[in-house]
Amino acid sequence: MKQTKRISLMLISVLLLIACSSTKNLSDTNSNAIDGSSFEKAIIVKSVKAEYEWLADNYPGYKMKMQALTKHKNKHYDILSIETADGVEKDVYFDISRFYGRF
Repeated sequence: MKQTKRISLMLISVLLLIACSSTKNLSDTNSNAIDGSSFEKAIIVKSVKAEYEWLADNYPGYKMKMQALTKHKNKHYDILSIETADGVEKDVYFDISRFYGRF
């Protein structure tokens, strides 16, 4: 009888934990990832060298197409246009506000 009560309490506890757990879809959280795909998702860097290191780590074999400096909502950005190793052209946004103009 005691073991049945103990198992019942454990089962209820597990069910309560499951009911209280987050039901957020994983794809929803990934859509907010800092991936450099826009001004809002720009990669924050402390140097130009860090931009190229990030590209090499995330797009091995990429080819540089163009680099542009721009300002958006009082922040400075580098937008690097690249071609990925599999031929996809894309723009990658870097927030350079931490170092731009501070020399």
